[in-house]
Amino acid sequence: MTQQKKWEITKLISSILLKCLAFLLILLLLFTVLFQWVKYDENSMTPAVKAGDLLLVDHWNKDFQIHDLAAVERDGKILIRRVVALGGDVVEITEEGLWVNGVLQIEDYAQGETKLYEGGFSGKATLSEEEVFLLADVRDEAEDSRAFGPVAKSACLGRVAFFLRRRNF
Repeated sequence: MTQQKKWEITKLISSILLKCLAFLLILLLLFTVLFQWVKYDENSMTPAVKAGDLLLVDHWNKDFQIHDLAAVERDGKILIRRVVALGGDVVEITEEGLWVNGVLQIEDYAQGETKLYEGGFSGKATLSEEEVFLLADVRDEAEDSRAFGPVAKSACLGRVAFFLRRRNF
């Protein structure tokens, strides 16, 4: 093999390795800064999200809509909760349930009663433009805005963009 051929092969291999490294760096950037995979280990969002599901959280999308799933970190644990009220909304929880802007919400996905927690959310609040109100779908004993109040959008990790249902894991 000639010296020229060896040089061309070395150059080709270097080029391939450099492209692979660049691709891996882009993937690393995507899945550490822009997105995050979260393994969900609770039952408080059943049946929408089940324990063992893998969720892709979009860190850059915090433009929430009603019924979006939002990820928030509390006490070192990532919680997935449903957005039930947005900035500017008036939220009230009574014995009848969840009221948003004076309208009792009919939440077909919710399980259990929407009750206040002692020492948590006071029962009525007007959200600032940069806040959301988050509730679990399974309301009994779930840690959500009834326990810690409205959440600043900046404190949310992001919106759940996609999830994979895993079985037997």
